[in-house]
Amino acid sequence: MGMVGPFGTSSEALWNALIRGNPLFQPYSRYSLRGLAGAVRNFHVMDYVKKPRVARSPRISQYALMSAVQAITDANINKNIKNTAIVYGTGTGPTEATENILDAMIDEGLGTVEPLLFQECVFNAPASLISIHFKIRGPLIVLPMDWVTGGFALKVAVDFLRHNDINSVIVVVSDELSQSNHEARRYLKLVSPNDGGEEGMRPFDQSHNGAILSEGSVALILEKADNALQRKAPIYGEIASCATGSDAYRVGANNPDGSGLTRVMRQSMARANINPEDVDCLLAGTFATKQSDLVESRAVTTTFTDHLPPVTSIKSVIGEMGASGLFNVVAGLLAIRNGLIPATVGITECAPECEKLDIVMSPRRLDTLKTVMVNSFFVSGVYASAVLRAWS
Repeated sequence: MGMVGPFGTSSEALWNALIRGNPLFQPYSRYSLRGLAGAVRNFHVMDYVKKPRVARSPRISQYALMSAVQAITDANINKNIKNTAIVYGTGTGPTEATENILDAMIDEGLGTVEPLLFQECVFNAPASLISIHFKIRGPLIVLPMDWVTGGFALKVAVDFLRHNDINSVIVVVSDELSQSNHEARRYLKLVSPNDGGEEGMRPFDQSHNGAILSEGSVALILEKADNALQRKAPIYGEIASCATGSDAYRVGANNPDGSGLTRVMRQSMARANINPEDVDCLLAGTFATKQSDLVESRAVTTTFTDHLPPVTSIKSVIGEMGASGLFNVVAGLLAIRNGLIPATVGITECAPECEKLDIVMSPRRLDTLKTVMVNSFFVSGVYASAVLRAWS
C-alpha cells in the first residue's frame, strides 16, 4: 500500500493520526473560500519521482503517482508489472487544471489556453501518468464516481483478478482540493456547516452538519493469493468480497430507509460466506450529513438485527474525498493487523437516529479482530461494501 494525505505520506503516519484522534483540518486559503480543509502539506513529488514533467503535473496526478510508487515498492513487484491492470478512481478529477482552462477562455479568449494543459484536465490523466511512468501495458479503467469511487474501484479491481491472464492490479484513488469543487458541494449542502452551526465533521453526532473536504491519494496492490505467496510478498489481508449497487431512489438523495445500502451489505456478506455475527467491526461510509447518518444507521440496524458490530468512522480525522472508501479499506486492514479499532472523533451526543449503534468513542482493543466490513456511498443512491479478513 502507498498513500498521501493530510496525515503525511505513509501507512504508519495514517495509523498514528487515527489512533491519536486529532482532526487534521486547518484553515485553508489556497482559494477564496475560507474554512477548514484536510490539505496535503509539505509534499514534494520530486522526493519520490525525480522527473521535471511530473513536477509540472496537477497535484491530483502527483498524489496518484506518488502513492502508486510507494505501493509498488512496498509490494516489491517493480520487475513484473508490465501486464498489471490499473483501476483508477477519483471524486471530481483534475478540477484545478479545468478551472485554469476556463478562466483563460473567459478572461482572454480561446487562443490563450495552453494546449498541454488540456491533457492534464481529463479524468484519466493521473492513471495515464502511472502507466507511462512504469511502462504498464495492461488494462486501464477510470471511475469518476465521487465519494463512493474507492469502493467501486476496489470491486472492479477484484473482478479483474478473476481473469486468468491478470495476476495483479494497482487500484488507485486520488483527489485534490479546488474552489469549484468546494463551492458546488457547499451549494448542495454537503459541506459543514450546512446549518449555520459550528464547522466540523462529526459523524453520528447530534450536531452533524456536513463534511470537511480533504485531498490525497491511496494505492493498493491486489494479487491472487498464489502469486503473492510465490513472491513472498508482504500481505496485509484478504479482500473476502465486494458488492456494489444503487437504490434508484431519486437524483441527489438516498432512500432514507437505508434499503439500498442494506442490500449491498448483505450481498457482500453472502459473497464472503459469512453471517452478521462474524463481522467484528464496521467502518462507516457516512459523510456526516443528517441524511447520510440516517441512511447508514438504518442499514446497519436492519442488517445486523441480533448482533450489532462496533461502528467507527475515520472521516472525522481525515475528512471526505473520493479516496475515502479506499482509505477505509486501509484503515480496516491496519485495524486487523493491530487488533485495535480507531475511534470516531467529535461525538458529544449521539443523534437520535444513531443511538442504537455501538459507536467506538475511543480506540478499542479487540484481540479477536479478524473480519471487518467497510462501506462507502454517495448521494443519488450509489453504494459499495467490502469484507476484509485477516490473512493466515
